[in-house]
Amino acid sequence: MLAKQAGTENYFAVKCLKKDVVLEDNDVECTLIERKVLSLGTKHPYLCHLFCTFQTPVRLHLYQCYVSWS
Repeated sequence: MLAKQAGTENYFAVKCLKKDVVLEDNDVECTLIERKVLSLGTKHPYLCHLFCTFQTPVRLHLYQCYVSWS
């Protein structure tokens, strides 16, 4: 999904993951590794930067927000 930060002109790519699917497919480790790699790629010209992660209050979905520095 594409999201715009309220009050600014900043746009973000939002990746939405269903938590039950991640657990069912045994992708927990892959999801954590992806989060760590993208958070370390700060301002790299060929990688998106992980801006934030959060989950819904009911904990059904995980969200990862990315921003490109190009």
